[in-house]
Amino acid sequence: ISTEKLYLPDMLFLLLLKIYYDNIKVIIDGKSLTMDQPPVIVDGRTLVPIRAVFEQAGATVTWDQATTTATIQHSDHTVQIGVGNSYMFKDGKSIALDVPATVINDRTLIPVRAISEAMDYGVTWDGYHKTVLVAIIKKNIIELQKKRRSIPFLKLY
Repeated sequence: ISTEKLYLPDMLFLLLLKIYYDNIKVIIDGKSLTMDQPPVIVDGRTLVPIRAVFEQAGATVTWDQATTTATIQHSDHTVQIGVGNSYMFKDGKSIALDVPATVINDRTLIPVRAISEAMDYGVTWDGYHKTVLVAIIKKNIIELQKKRRSIPFLKLY
């Protein structure tokens, strides 16, 4: 769209549309998260701030500055992921990643689906609402999806 001939109200509308469509939400077990660093999409993968998301999910997150590695522990699983690495470790076994962890605004962002699945959480993407749905107990993800679809659009935002 060319902005050369648009009037201020039109440009404001386009800006608000961009903000709306760039806003990715994360919901864990039905609770919407507020994060100081919003999630981003990189090469089709959603990256989320590690502490904000996984501590809310009940996991323990530790950071090793020397190796720039995050360790996430929950239940019987331990996942380690290093910034810039194309792999992570789940319970000591190497798993390839489509997108590495990265640092944005002093926050470590990690690929939410890969880590959630490694922790045996249920995870799905609601593309219409640009929302990541995470369920600590996998079977609950179907119920979260049903509830999400039943909420009228205007009440979501």
